[in-house]
Amino acid sequence: MSREVARLVAIAAATLAAAACSSSSGAGTSTDGGMAEGASSQKLPIGSPCKMDSDCGGTGFMCMTDHPGGYCVEMCDITKHDADCPSGSACQSDGMTMECHKECAKTSDCRSGYVCAPASMTPTNTVSHAICDMPSVSDSGAD
Repeated sequence: MSREVARLVAIAAATLAAAACSSSSGAGTSTDGGMAEGASSQKLPIGSPCKMDSDCGGTGFMCMTDHPGGYCVEMCDITKHDADCPSGSACQSDGMTMECHKECAKTSDCRSGYVCAPASMTPTNTVSHAICDMPSVSDSGAD
């Protein structure tokens, strides 16, 4: 099974789990005012190093282990722009998956080994703000 297929299976499983566990109890409300609904289960900030999904948080949060040192993301819906993402992160779509990534203004805003990839509106890379990502994903950083 390819990495991309495994990632899509994990996303589908997380989505099903979220639907099965959802309730109208008001869970997911954050006290910091800047977190997306459901973000109360967030353990580490978007873009943090991780080893497994549970390092990042509960339902909807994932550890991208194919990124150097792991990279915490949250699943999002690009049609909602960045509303699904915690404050300081932007929803990025590669045409198949949609994930919140840490926003940046320059590469020094990112962890070591990552670059500040510019905003983009192509079918294979749609994101409203510059984000921290692997150098191989971006041809040039926003410095």
